[in-house]
Amino acid sequence: MTHVKPDTSALDRAIESYRRNKQATVPYDAIALKTTELPNPFVAVTTRNFFNIRYGTRTSYEKLASIAKVLGVEVDELVDHGAATVPALGKKRDLLDLSDEVVQVLVETLLDGMISNIKPSHSVEEIYASITRKVLSGQLTAEVDSDEAKEFFSQSRNPERDARFERNIRKVVEKSLPYLRKLDDVEAPPDQTWVDTFSAYAQKVSDDELQGLWAQIFAGKLERPGAFSLKTLRVVQDLSRRQAMLFTRLCGLVFLVTDAPRDASEASLLSIRLDRGTDEYLRMGGLKFDDLVELSDFGLVNLGSRSYEVETGAWFTYFDNAFQVTDEVAFKANPLSSVGRELFGLATPTKSEAYLKAVLKMIGQKAGPLQQNPT
Repeated sequence: MTHVKPDTSALDRAIESYRRNKQATVPYDAIALKTTELPNPFVAVTTRNFFNIRYGTRTSYEKLASIAKVLGVEVDELVDHGAATVPALGKKRDLLDLSDEVVQVLVETLLDGMISNIKPSHSVEEIYASITRKVLSGQLTAEVDSDEAKEFFSQSRNPERDARFERNIRKVVEKSLPYLRKLDDVEAPPDQTWVDTFSAYAQKVSDDELQGLWAQIFAGKLERPGAFSLKTLRVVQDLSRRQAMLFTRLCGLVFLVTDAPRDASEASLLSIRLDRGTDEYLRMGGLKFDDLVELSDFGLVNLGSRSYEVETGAWFTYFDNAFQVTDEVAFKANPLSSVGRELFGLATPTKSEAYLKAVLKMIGQKAGPLQQNPT
């Protein structure tokens, strides 16, 4: 399915022309409903899809073709080919570069208890429209400082705390938007238990960097429904900025060991220990043994004298380098735990050339040629 950016100015003109021809102010939802009456190969457009499309979110070419058919124009007239600008809904115009399918699931998830409905509306559609506008205009967090919000939280037992919690969870949501721009669709929304647990934890996070971590987890859950278990959420909610930093450093000492190059789905994520001792390889990543113990206590890495044996042909990938072993290899390692594996993809570690060279030296002649950017 091809996704395109609608030309909102052209769409507005087509709607007005359609209304003039009908000699009536045809509601937007009535236009959307008309798409359900079209024959194949046209697809139906929901009221919420149509609302999102009118505000400039990416949509499928097929949906835009259905709208064009109802309005009596050519679909290419409604496609933004680069000349049109996005609606002036706010300064953060890049937030509009989301698909309408993603926006719909995102907003419905927010309304399932993630955020409060600060300004009551008369209908579910009005609430949806109000939250969508705030998301797309970058005003979701700013609303917490409004007069309506002050009145809303004045009714709670602890107004200052509850307003802070609301601001925190909304900041996390807004920080997740850049990660959602790469998605065209969402396979399935998170289940209610996950949403409730995530919200309860994330709302208490006021640290800017840790909010970024929770934002990546939220975006990752929308992208991959099976990602980030409740166990992972429980671990992350106990992490401090320092522990997150230590884990990032540890990830800089992790190899992906697989049967095929870059096969991350079946990879063992191993912090390979050198023959000369644990402390030496940890220092290459800016860590001490006590740091490793601390990460183990939080359930991010497994300690102990774990021995690994890999068969001939296994691949060792480290950042943008990889090599294939030409014989069976045995070594000791500290593997990431199941929680650590889930968080590994969110870390932004630093590569250690010294560590790579030390691992190659330890494996010796059984290590094949070092490759750059293996495919």
